[in-house]
Amino acid sequence: MCIPFLGCIVDFLPYFCIVTIPFFGSFGGIDLSLRLSLLIYVYTFISEVIPRSLHYVIPYLNLCILTLLIIYVPLGVFPWPVIWLYDKILWLSEPVLLTVEIVLILNYVMHCSRRCAENIEESEEDAWKWKCLLTVFSAACYALLAILVMVVYKEGSNVQFWFVLFVLCFSVLLAAHNMMWMSQEGIISDVAFVTLSSVVILYTMKEEITISNHPLTKPTAWYRYHIKSSIIEEVNYIIHTSVENGRYAMNYLLKFLNPLFLMLLGIRLYSILYVIQRIVKKFGFEEEETDLEEFLSLESSPWRSTLSVKCSMIFMLTQYTIRFYYQCSGMTVLPVQWNNIINMVLPHDVLLGRILQIIVLNSFYIWRLYCSDEWQWNYWFCTSV
Repeated sequence: MCIPFLGCIVDFLPYFCIVTIPFFGSFGGIDLSLRLSLLIYVYTFISEVIPRSLHYVIPYLNLCILTLLIIYVPLGVFPWPVIWLYDKILWLSEPVLLTVEIVLILNYVMHCSRRCAENIEESEEDAWKWKCLLTVFSAACYALLAILVMVVYKEGSNVQFWFVLFVLCFSVLLAAHNMMWMSQEGIISDVAFVTLSSVVILYTMKEEITISNHPLTKPTAWYRYHIKSSIIEEVNYIIHTSVENGRYAMNYLLKFLNPLFLMLLGIRLYSILYVIQRIVKKFGFEEEETDLEEFLSLESSPWRSTLSVKCSMIFMLTQYTIRFYYQCSGMTVLPVQWNNIINMVLPHDVLLGRILQIIVLNSFYIWRLYCSDEWQWNYWFCTSV
């Protein structure tokens, strides 16, 4: 019984390693998180390219490789230019991820509401059930909306509340537009969700600005160089760290485990997995019709392993962790001069990325509304599997 269980654990080792990135980052800083992430990339790639036959010769070969990497490979094996470039790539990917996640979550909700509308038209007997479902969903969205508006009014700045009022006015105009000119295409739950999502983004912006304006104290280990130490030595340092440094590190970790940011992490994870699934199916079925299980079992298929999924999850969690720890520590990737220029142009209580995310959200909804007759025309926005 223990051997199959241990084999299952070995198969999921890369995912266990990914979870350690926020933990080590809270104790060792952003540089340690970046180096650990690259080391997990190396382990994932090695474990996937090793021939399957070699695993029968050496049982639990992946576990042996991971043990060697943890004990003997120094974190300084990656030169500083690689770390610098990786850090900038993660920073540049933030606008793309913000756009993808909000578009895909809205696309999913609109697809579900369209399914409900089709069920209402197809079955008169069960129509009341689907109407009740849409009504309850819309009422829940507006109830949460009212709570968030009150929170932003009490805790946010004047500029942030003016943005909330603008979103509410725009949603009223959008709902009136749907009832008067787009009654066949517009669904009440869609407007409710778009309005709620816009206010959630503004609430998230308020929380992120609050975190940036009240940076946490960095543990002394953040200023250490990790050139010669291995992961096992870093673990030993964490075990023997002072109580004060441990308290500072736990403050970062507890901030990371905030329910709001965990929800955003889940949305981003859904977006990454959705995109990877689309890419796999797009380039796997483009030439000929093949059953999915048969395609994935082909020895020649580049998608036979889950390397793409693992690497995507490593990138996603690393990017999210690094960005979050930059905010919590009050640091920025941009040079000081550029940061000063941005602060002069934008109000100090506004984040450009979140405002652009709201614009993308509402623009995509309007575009999707007018393309409702061609709901399935774009492969990337089709939620059917």
